[in-house]
Amino acid sequence: MLLVTGDTTDVQRSAASLPKRLACAGLDVLIVLVGLALLGIILTGGGTIHLAGSAIRARGVENPIWILTALVLLRYAAGESPLFGARCWPAAVVLQRGREFLVEFPSAAERRFRRPALTLAIVAVGVFCIRVFLAWSSPR
Repeated sequence: MLLVTGDTTDVQRSAASLPKRLACAGLDVLIVLVGLALLGIILTGGGTIHLAGSAIRARGVENPIWILTALVLLRYAAGESPLFGARCWPAAVVLQRGREFLVEFPSAAERRFRRPALTLAIVAVGVFCIRVFLAWSSPR
C-alpha cells in the first residue's frame, strides 16, 4: 500500500519498506504453519509424510520448537510492524531489565530457598510434569 500525500518522501519510504513488510508477512505465515505442525505432533504423536519420493518423519517436538523459536526471534528482530499485536521493545529497555534481573536474582533466589524441602518438592513436581507431558506428546 502506497501512501500518497503531498510529500514524496512518504511514498519513497512506503515503497522502500514493501520488501520488509512482505518478509515479515512471510515469517508470520511460517510461524503459524510451524505452530500448527507442532500442535499436530503434540496431539497425534507425529508420523511420517511421503512427499516427492522422500519420507519426512515428525515424531518429536524438539526440532519444531527450536524452529519456531528461531522464527519468532527473527520476526521480532525484523519488526517495525507488530508481531501478533506485540510491539518490539527498545534494546535499551531490554538490557536495563536484564541488568535489574541479574542484580536482584541472588536475593530473590535466597528468599525462595528459605524452605529448601518445599522448594525441592516444587522443582521435582515441575520437572515430573514436564517429563510426563513430553512423554505423552512424543511417544517413542
